[in-house]
Amino acid sequence: MTRPEEDALVALYESRLAATDVDGAMVRLADAQQAKRHAQQALDELRRTLRVARAPFSPLPGDLLNDIFVWGNKLDPSPRPAFALAGVSRLWRETALGCGVLWSNITLDLGKVTNINSYLRLLLARSGASPLRVDLRRIPATWNYKSPVIEEALLLGLLRRSRELTVSFIYPRTLDIDENQTPFGDSLLPYLQTSMPLLEEFTCTESHLYLPDSGAAGARIFTLAPKLRKVDLGYFSVDLIVPGALPHLAHFRSSHAHRAQGIQTVSKGWPKLESLSIIGVRSVAATQDIKFTHLQELNCGRRGIPEDALSMLSPASEHTPNLRKLVVTEGSETELTRFLGSTSFASLHTLWIDAPKEFTHEFISVLAALPNLTEWKISDINDACFIRIWEIWVGVPEMARFASSLRTLIFAECDFSQKAAQLLVAWLQIRVDWARSEQDVGHITELQIVQTDKTITSVFPSWLKPRLEELVETVVLDTDAVQFWPEEQELSV
Repeated sequence: MTRPEEDALVALYESRLAATDVDGAMVRLADAQQAKRHAQQALDELRRTLRVARAPFSPLPGDLLNDIFVWGNKLDPSPRPAFALAGVSRLWRETALGCGVLWSNITLDLGKVTNINSYLRLLLARSGASPLRVDLRRIPATWNYKSPVIEEALLLGLLRRSRELTVSFIYPRTLDIDENQTPFGDSLLPYLQTSMPLLEEFTCTESHLYLPDSGAAGARIFTLAPKLRKVDLGYFSVDLIVPGALPHLAHFRSSHAHRAQGIQTVSKGWPKLESLSIIGVRSVAATQDIKFTHLQELNCGRRGIPEDALSMLSPASEHTPNLRKLVVTEGSETELTRFLGSTSFASLHTLWIDAPKEFTHEFISVLAALPNLTEWKISDINDACFIRIWEIWVGVPEMARFASSLRTLIFAECDFSQKAAQLLVAWLQIRVDWARSEQDVGHITELQIVQTDKTITSVFPSWLKPRLEELVETVVLDTDAVQFWPEEQELSV
């Protein structure tokens, strides 16, 4: 190759390198321009964000804020949130002060609150015309009418506007029950004779105020509360109430040990009663006139009273023909059997039995006469009694057919030894087998075993839960709270 040829080749190569550099520069320029566009877009977005952030705050409309306050009040029905909301801003304060419902839940602890009259006057003013939910706690058993804790005018205004009223009483010191008796006229109760046109619910919680029957003679309360639908008298006698004055009463509860005449008063005065909760009866007379044809829920017990309230309502098919739920506390198994009767009682759907002493063959046959029983709860049954029951049911497979509609089984604070637990599993298996072969027997869909009392001596073995879940759709095993140090036991297979 001659020298001119070499020079020409070098020139061609250099020109191609120059062209490549130009192409690379153009690509880099395009990338830089694209990066600039992205940066500009990000900058524009940031500027828009800053403009929005610097713009004046646009508050919620007052009516919407008011609705939010009303709904929030349902979640926490106490005055504390109301004071907090009123301190957020000027708008929130104006809305809160105009929302009467927000201030309508009044709780007064008469043994604790200072400046109680000023506080009550403030809440009554801010609640406007809203009906009140009132909870008066630790009311002195003997009310000082000359120098009352609450000014009389304020107390009467509070009662006139109450829709729900809860009261509890306390003595300055612990006394025997025979001494803890206050004449009606010396207590706060005479104020319940005032007009209470809005009152729908009254509750007297477990307290230490007892009225001797003689002291309450001729005294009546709630004669001017025509809307009252739900009453819990605590330890007060039903003799304090004139049934005809409460035509809409649907729910009645009392911890007072009434005579049969008192229960007759309830049945005749409120024939459309839907729920009734009473304890034992002091003396049982002829009870053929006691009928609750609309009653759907009955809660009764003894609490050391000789006579069971069930005894004057037996049989249920005659005295409570539409009963759907029965709760029995410390009741006699014999009286419960007599109450349910041996004939079919189709209306009962829920049966709760607390602290049963024994279950006989007769009672087991009664369960078979409850074709629509869907929920059965047993509380405080000892291990020996449980084993006796389930040994019968497992030993006689036909017993699994009882209460064919039963779906929910609940054991609360019951002892479960290994043997008792295995018997329960065996019975559930028999029940499942019957459900597969017979259409008229359903398997249990929910099982709850709750042990939270520290007196529990035999905790249900948690390792059996997977086996239970094979037989039952929903299993709740709540035993974590039980403090138990098990002794060495031989596991039964």
